[in-house]
Amino acid sequence: MNKPARACISDCYVLSLDQIKGTCVSVKVEGGVIATGDKLALMPLNAVCVVKGIMLHEQKVEYTKAGDNAEIAIQTEEDVDSTIIKGGMVLASLEHCIRPVKSFRAQIVTLEIETPITPGYQVFVHCYSLKVPAKIARLEKTIVGATEKKRPKYCPRV
Repeated sequence: MNKPARACISDCYVLSLDQIKGTCVSVKVEGGVIATGDKLALMPLNAVCVVKGIMLHEQKVEYTKAGDNAEIAIQTEEDVDSTIIKGGMVLASLEHCIRPVKSFRAQIVTLEIETPITPGYQVFVHCYSLKVPAKIARLEKTIVGATEKKRPKYCPRV
């Protein structure tokens, strides 16, 4: 609970109920606690927003915590059009904001592959409701059984 607040957005819509109104986002809270009145960063837009209300299991609550799927009504301090808020964006605490990246290192586990994986191989990165095309820039090592090979030219079929 003492981790920074972080929630991955899966959907955005405008809601007008008695309990909650305005721009709402469906989120999976990944860390920390988010409470009504909190100021959060909407990334990667880097826009500050205020939590106006929280719904959990169709009940209005004052806070939501890591592991919860919630609906959060937000109001941005800058005029951000709700139509540009998309699944895959993140609400994060202002003090521990995440930063967008263009590349990252990953460990890839393959079960059965039809073609060898080489640098330049086209893939999709999946994160909750987000699916982003990407490509493998380089292979640092492969491990097949007990054999480890550094700087391989390809990841072989197994």
